[in-house]
Amino acid sequence: MAAVSRLYTVLTIYTYGSFRQIDKVNYTYWVEASSGPWELRDKYAITISRTGSFPTTAIETTGTATIVVTTNTTVTGSFSIEYLKSIGFTVSYVNNNVYYLRKNISLTYVYSVY
Repeated sequence: MAAVSRLYTVLTIYTYGSFRQIDKVNYTYWVEASSGPWELRDKYAITISRTGSFPTTAIETTGTATIVVTTNTTVTGSFSIEYLKSIGFTVSYVNNNVYYLRKNISLTYVYSVY
């Protein structure tokens, strides 16, 4: 199992022959793309024009979020406490043998119509 997160950008694109332009950004958002004992929190996402305004030929999307995993000492494999710590998660809270581990993630990508 893995905590798969995806950052999406939905655009309106105008085309005419070989001409293309991005007219506007409709949505930019994070998605939890796998199931398991985890969730995305503190989600932030933004898309900007690489030319400074719209319409444009290129955009840049940036997003940050925090993955929070709920686990305990009996779990083995990819959601075990030891494994999660080894890939950069930190313990943020413990209550009755239930551990909450956190890891900040970020992603940036550029899309161009040419």
